[in-house]
Amino acid sequence: MNAEEEVTAATAKRKWLRIIVAAGGAILVLVAIGALLLFKPVRSPATDADETMANFADVNSADSELNAASVELNATEMNAAEMNATSDLDLPVAPSDWDYSDTFDQVRNATIYFASLESENTANFDFPYQGGSKLRLSVRWHPQYGQEVMFKISKGQFVCGVDDCSGTINFGSGPQIISLSEPTDNSSDTLFITDSSEIIDQLKKAKQVVVELPFYQEGNRQFTFEAKAALVWPPKGAEAKSLATDGNETSE
Repeated sequence: MNAEEEVTAATAKRKWLRIIVAAGGAILVLVAIGALLLFKPVRSPATDADETMANFADVNSADSELNAASVELNATEMNAAEMNATSDLDLPVAPSDWDYSDTFDQVRNATIYFASLESENTANFDFPYQGGSKLRLSVRWHPQYGQEVMFKISKGQFVCGVDDCSGTINFGSGPQIISLSEPTDNSSDTLFITDSSEIIDQLKKAKQVVVELPFYQEGNRQFTFEAKAALVWPPKGAEAKSLATDGNETSE
């Protein structure tokens, strides 16, 4: 055999060897697939049914949680709507009580008594008194000045001339004109009723009072006072003999 024939024979041998190797690999793959199919576990109908029921249970549980969350959200929205509706209403303000207090005057060796009531509403003034102002109505017994009724504004200025001024008060039976005067220290946030005896008598019967007073650069403003009970005067525990005397001196 010459050299050319030997080369041809070797080439053919290598070709058949590749074919045999490829075929062997394909056979191994087929054998492996068959083994997997042969030994695959068989699922019973009962197992499939159990898994199906478990899936339904999970879905039902999720639906229940979603429904509960939806109900809670709806309830929250309804409560918010009710709160908004309520806030738009003009609800009555809870009446306040008379505030009774006293302090001891060491110079005169006597007790000063107070009964005060704050207005239910506020007045809105311009700068520098903006932000809402309350009016305080006070009944006072002073060892030097006797019984008095005074008004004090939390922020603002009354306007009352040298010859005093006037306001209006209503205890429910109609408006009454009241004479007013400034304190001796010329404080612009306080006014005294000139004749307080009659006003105190009416305060002891009334549970609602409306007053109209003059303010600097603001005109007349009205304030409403309400109490759960009428004024108790003299205050309980006060010296009745002292409170029975009205002073005639100028207030301060």
